[in-house]
Amino acid sequence: MARELALQIRKKAVDGGDFLALAKAYSEDSGFKRNGGQLGFVAEADIEEGLAKAAFALKSNGEISEPVETRNGFHLLKRIDYKPSFKKKYEDVKEQIIEAELSKIRSEAGIKVLDTYRRSPETEWNIPGIAALRTEIPREEIARKQREELERMKRESQERSLPSKASPGASPAQR
Repeated sequence: MARELALQIRKKAVDGGDFLALAKAYSEDSGFKRNGGQLGFVAEADIEEGLAKAAFALKSNGEISEPVETRNGFHLLKRIDYKPSFKKKYEDVKEQIIEAELSKIRSEAGIKVLDTYRRSPETEWNIPGIAALRTEIPREEIARKQREELERMKRESQERSLPSKASPGASPAQR
């Protein structure tokens, strides 16, 4: 019975019915009712296998799938747009990967060395010296700096949006 209803809804959509309005009217999923049935862009690994297979089988924008059965019921999919996934070649990111891994290894090694010093009974802690290194910034100072930075960014944004005096057509005499 649910499959028959899905087929009827698909027919209405294929015959020119508003797919999103139909999804909103017939969907029993409250999440889909809120967003009008739109999934947005998804990766194949992000959705259930059956849905992914049907979604990525749609070859042109506007194409509507046959009903797809999942553990949550029957679904209809409409391809709105497609963005191919962006994968970089290993050769292009090899140095970044190596540097990230080396940084991680260095960090872990540094933590192990510090931990060895911390746990050593021979380590003497200069508590007053450590306390003297601590710096606290009053909240008011932080808030003031944040306000100043926001104001600076706002001014720069406004300056960028104003036409340049050197650009053609900027002065009334040139018009």
